[in-house]
Amino acid sequence: TKFALFMYTTKLTLIMSIGYAVLQNETFRLYPQLGIHINFQNYNVSERSASIDASAIQPGMNQSWSTSMFSSSIGLSLGIGGDARIPLGYTYKLDTNPESIYKMDLLLGFQLAYNFGNFALISNPWNMNGARVNNLPGISPQGIQARFTFGSDMRLIK
Repeated sequence: TKFALFMYTTKLTLIMSIGYAVLQNETFRLYPQLGIHINFQNYNVSERSASIDASAIQPGMNQSWSTSMFSSSIGLSLGIGGDARIPLGYTYKLDTNPESIYKMDLLLGFQLAYNFGNFALISNPWNMNGARVNNLPGISPQGIQARFTFGSDMRLIK
């Protein structure tokens, strides 16, 4: 039997960070941040077509196969972030207070953080066709993380 590998990953990460602006002016702010992240990851590898001898992976293997692993974890992160404010030139009056004038700006941000060791919530080992497979690598989102953000900000100017 010959096969080719087909691999795909599904990952969902929920991140909540708090920070305090240590440097701030009209167009820029810099802040340290502490965060918590929850990760859900699913990795799959399966047979796609006949191109590699299956016995090279597992002797005596003559059928199609797939292997997968699911894990979820919770962890902490520590980092630094910055936002740049880009004026859009729009002003608004809200119905709640028609005497006040608000200005709309675009925010572009960058955060750099280190994700510390994670605590496994659910960790299913790799399995192949329903059977557990040992000696394959684990999954951990530990390490350096970079994140770009964008958004808008409305602030009171009068």
